[in-house]
Amino acid sequence: CALAGSILVAIKAIERDHLKDAEAALQRRDPMAALKSLDTFLKEKPDHAQARLWRGRIRADMGALDRAIEDLEEAVKLAPENGEARSARGFVYQKKGRLDEAMADFNMALRMNPDDELALYCRGLLHGQRNELAAALADLNAALQLNPENYPARASRGQIHLLRRQFDDALADFEAAIRNEPNNPATLSGRAAAFYGKGEYEKAIED
Repeated sequence: CALAGSILVAIKAIERDHLKDAEAALQRRDPMAALKSLDTFLKEKPDHAQARLWRGRIRADMGALDRAIEDLEEAVKLAPENGEARSARGFVYQKKGRLDEAMADFNMALRMNPDDELALYCRGLLHGQRNELAAALADLNAALQLNPENYPARASRGQIHLLRRQFDDALADFEAAIRNEPNNPATLSGRAAAFYGKGEYEKAIED
């Protein structure tokens, strides 16, 4: 019994090491190392919701969307109260074009945590795709209140302002995004459209 107990402690220590290795790799932005550690950990602990969430996010960032969904669906099943898993799954559903499922996940994630920045940003994009401009603007405003340096959200809000013909607001958002990423063609095009809407045609042509 003592030997069995010591072996169990050793196994648990090894499992913790793999999870810590994965977390450390994520912190230093080394997704391949994190993925390797998570693969090893999940072979022993396939029902670990947080590890499933991490691996699903990594796979999504790598473009392996179907495999990401497998992990994220399992993470939600294992921890249905985890709003972070739902917003991550919604993000991948959105990329796959499964928009109704994405919206359901974002709504649920935000009921669990109204300050979920990813869910607010992605739901804002989804409202924009549906031409629900007031709802899109509300979500993007909320996301930017949480994180003013979310420049993709700022550029997306600029596009909503354009559609609402709020050219000064659009220009402010595009210029903030351009200061962060000066050569983004979509943002430069958005700024040109804002200048054009304001009647500043020479500046529009320059962009």
